[in-house]
Amino acid sequence: MLCSIANDYSKMERYELQPKKSVVLPHLKKRSKTTDTPVIFLGDQQMPVVEITTHVGVVRTSDNSPTTAIQENLQKARRTLYSLMSAGLRGENGLDPETCIHLFRTYVIPILTYGLEIYLPSPNDIRPLEMFLKKVLKQILSIPVTTADPASFILSGLVPVEAIIHLRALSLFGNIALLDDSSIEKRLAYRQLTIHGHTGSSWFSNLAIITTKYELPNPMEILRDPVSKSQWKTVTLRAVYAYWGRRIKQQALTYSSLEYLSVGHYNPGKIHPLLRITETQTQSREVNRLPVKTKLVTGTYSLQSTRAAFNNLDVDPTCLLCKTSTETLEHFILHCTKLQHVRVQILCDIASACGENINFSQLCTSDQLRIILDVYSTVDVVHNKNTEYLAEIDRHTRRLCHALHCERKKLFALLPTRRRYGL
Repeated sequence: MLCSIANDYSKMERYELQPKKSVVLPHLKKRSKTTDTPVIFLGDQQMPVVEITTHVGVVRTSDNSPTTAIQENLQKARRTLYSLMSAGLRGENGLDPETCIHLFRTYVIPILTYGLEIYLPSPNDIRPLEMFLKKVLKQILSIPVTTADPASFILSGLVPVEAIIHLRALSLFGNIALLDDSSIEKRLAYRQLTIHGHTGSSWFSNLAIITTKYELPNPMEILRDPVSKSQWKTVTLRAVYAYWGRRIKQQALTYSSLEYLSVGHYNPGKIHPLLRITETQTQSREVNRLPVKTKLVTGTYSLQSTRAAFNNLDVDPTCLLCKTSTETLEHFILHCTKLQHVRVQILCDIASACGENINFSQLCTSDQLRIILDVYSTVDVVHNKNTEYLAEIDRHTRRLCHALHCERKKLFALLPTRRRYGL
């Protein structure tokens, strides 16, 4: 009946229905692997019965599984990412990380999560999306794929894919709540929540579980007393960001490699201050210096001590340059005698930039190392209004880390091949 009405209306308005979109998608029952195959005609033509089709850009299947839609989104997101590489969206030798993350958030993430709010996939279903997000973030930040996952979120200011999908679903529910009480969508929401509540398998029941997870008002209360779209967006954004902010910070504290990273300054939606390049700084120069700093602060910079700990061969952890002690992070940055001529002047510049607020030269080596790796870990950057002061200190610490890395690399090139690996 509905198909006949649509066909007659198209003839009356003189437009043609798209044959590829005019298909029948049977619904496969959960308790049965078979389904009835209906015979439906559109005019004189029989509509084909398919198992997969696209509706409003979202891939739908007969079993209502999100797997096909997720794979389709992954392919589209990869193509979008590749198209942006020519504009500088890549790791080293590209744009600064803040701009790259902004491009990634604006153009790639919406495609990656498009239409998934109507599925509300489980964590197992979205695992490929999470892996893709983490891998791309680590490439943009120029850190190895073995870096602790919380570090990529803390530095970029992004949240996991699960949080993004939940935000979209909550936004969709807010739009339904603003509809008239006589609308089909709102009546359906009332029915499902009244009959099943949190225990059903419908979309509204799953959304009720999400509101409980983020300590949001009950969906029935929102339907009875809806708030404005902007107010609902603010409430949901704060709740979701607060939940994932606490969770990622707690995860980061379990990684010893992130002990020098200021985990407390993770603010979802805002990039970490370590990656910011101010207008007074030379962008191209600072972009080249950032990868060394991010590797050092995330504990992924390759030193002899880490090689000895994670290598099956008998690797000597002693510094290959000065041969006096184990090459740890502190030894490399502050104590190696072969690199002393590089660090002396820059350490003076750091002490001068710190001024009287931080008496750098009088601090112990552990505190000096913490300031060099992440000066923001020693202050409350949220309440400290003198951000230019901290940015200047951070610029000199970047200089130091990059200069030490270049000199170490140059001296390593003079060593025999076997000696470079401490064998």
